Amino acid sequence: SFARSPPIYNGSYQETNMQVPCEGFGWLGPDRLQGGQYAEGGEPEFYFILDLGSSIAIDRLRVRNRSWGNAYCTKDYEVSVS
Repeated sequence: SFARSPPIYNGSYQETNMQVPCEGFGWLGPDRLQGGQYAEGGEPEFYFILDLGSSIAIDRLRVRNRSWGNAYCTKDYEVSVS
């Protein structure tokens, strides 16, 4: 489950879509105005925290980008485990 949910673009692109592999909608963060402080990335609210409920072994983490050119894709990400 999500212990901290990220911001969303609209109702069709909920963060819970990330929990279903290969589904059509996925998750989109809000569209930020180009030319603004966070245009092209760096938005400090674009993160989420998953709570797995207990200690489990993770053997794979897959990040799949949308194929919309240079928009709506993950260019850089960080994973931490505690």
